[in-house]
Amino acid sequence: VMQHQISSLLRGEGAAFSDKDLKDLIPGMVAGQSKINLVKRLRHRYWILKYLARQVGEKVDALLLEKGPRRFFVVLLDVLLEGDLPANQAIVEQPGDVIQVKIGKVSPLDDQLRLEW
Repeated sequence: VMQHQISSLLRGEGAAFSDKDLKDLIPGMVAGQSKINLVKRLRHRYWILKYLARQVGEKVDALLLEKGPRRFFVVLLDVLLEGDLPANQAIVEQPGDVIQVKIGKVSPLDDQLRLEW
């Protein structure tokens, strides 16, 4: 749209799109951009999960973000991917501490990551 608008102006033909035309295009462009961003995020996550699938059963470092009554929320430090695992009352570490978690199950196609102690 910008290229057409600028080209038209440089050729001396005036604006290719009026202000109203441009405002009418915005919702469609925003929706399209949102879909593109979602695909980018999911594609990035897919390849991280694909990488982690080779590490099932291994222990990795994770930053403890939050200790809930039923779930602990962490971020895997090597790949900066968030995950959660069942609460463990034996864990004395507090949010901000680095803990070891095990990669339990990974399914990139199903967008699943299960972490274990």
